Amino acid sequence: MDLTKCSLFAEFTPAELAAVQALARKIALEADTWAFREKEDADCLYVILNGTLQLTKESNTGDEEELAVLSIGGWIGEMAFLGRRHRSASGHTLERVELAVLPYRDLHTLLDGQPAIAAKFYKAVATGMARHLQSMNENVAVLKSYMKQRA
Repeated sequence: MDLTKCSLFAEFTPAELAAVQALARKIALEADTWAFREKEDADCLYVILNGTLQLTKESNTGDEEELAVLSIGGWIGEMAFLGRRHRSASGHTLERVELAVLPYRDLHTLLDGQPAIAAKFYKAVATGMARHLQSMNENVAVLKSYMKQRA
């Protein structure tokens, strides 16, 4: 299982990466499958090893609205890992997808016992979340501009 394409682990040494990979199991999902659903209990972090996963959120009208499309190296589940225990979005496969599954309990145990690994992991999570927030801010600005033009 190759986690080297995931930016979460970009700064890990080979030994540190091997420790994370020892926790992971690999699953494969066929196209047009729900990997997970919004509001479900979350117990693992997913890393996309192969394929494309669409993240959606249910709107107030009940429609699934696309949030993002993730591919190789993308990860999902950091918000629930950091304290929110339910999925904040749904994940739907657009093609056959292979995922590395990292159980939260095992990942917490590893990070609690390995401060160097924890520092690298949490830094990568924070960097990724900041990048997502910047993208969301840009999208909100575009949407507000569009709404003003329509008013």
